[in-house]
Amino acid sequence: HWYRVPVFTASGNEMHTLFFGGMSQFWLNENDSLIRDNRLPFVKTVSRVSRLSDGSYEEVPFDTELPYFTGTSAEFILAGGIPTLPNGIVDYDVLPDGEQLLGYIAGGIVTPDNQTNPFIANNVGITSASAQLIRVFLAKNTSSASPEKPLDGRFDLNLNISPNPATDVWRLRMNIPRAGKIRCILQDAQGKIIRQADWGAQSAGAGQFDLPATHLPAGAYWLTLNFDGIFMETTTILKQ
Repeated sequence: HWYRVPVFTASGNEMHTLFFGGMSQFWLNENDSLIRDNRLPFVKTVSRVSRLSDGSYEEVPFDTELPYFTGTSAEFILAGGIPTLPNGIVDYDVLPDGEQLLGYIAGGIVTPDNQTNPFIANNVGITSASAQLIRVFLAKNTSSASPEKPLDGRFDLNLNISPNPATDVWRLRMNIPRAGKIRCILQDAQGKIIRQADWGAQSAGAGQFDLPATHLPAGAYWLTLNFDGIFMETTTILKQ
C-alpha cells in the first residue's frame, strides 16, 4: 500500500485525497503519456483524486514528484497544528492561506531508479527500507499556484492477445476508441527493446494486428502498446 492524506472542504463541498508514490498500475512518462502497466511498478507520482461538488470525480497529477521511488508501506505523520475533523480528515477551510508544512512521509520501501519492477524481476534484494523523512508542504490560495490538468483516463483498448503463449505469431485484438496511431514495443525480460512495430493511423473500432514470434527465444516478453502517443498499456506475453 502507499499512504494518502484525506482533505475536506465543507465550503466547497469537495473531498480530496492526496497520494504519494508507491506502486501504481497507471503512471505518466516524460512525455506525459498515460501508461498502464499491469506489473505495478514503483512510481514517484504525487497526485490527488477529488470528488467535486457536482458529484463527479477527477484525478490530477502534480508537477512535483517524490525525490526517489518510495511510498510503498510508508506512513504519513501529520504536522502539529494542522486542523482536522473528528475523523482525522484535514479541514481545508480552517487551514490558513499560504504555504505550510503538512507533514512527513516516514519509512517505506525504496527501489533504485533503474529497477521500478523489482518484484516482477525477482530482484527484491536491491530494495531497502527508507531511513529518511520527506517533508510535505501544502500551498493554499497562493499567487504562485497554477491549476493542474486532470488526467484523461477514458481510453481503454480492451486488448486481447491470442495465442498466449505463442509459437509463431501473437494476434492482437483491440478496441480503438477513436482515430489515432497505433505502435508497439517488444522487450525481453531484461527490458531490452528487441522489436518495434508501427501500424500507423487507424480508424475507430475493432483492430487486429499480428506480431511475429517465430525467431524469438522461448520465454517471457513485455509488450507495450502506444495509442496516439497519449496512452500506453504494458502486458506480459509468452513465447513457447
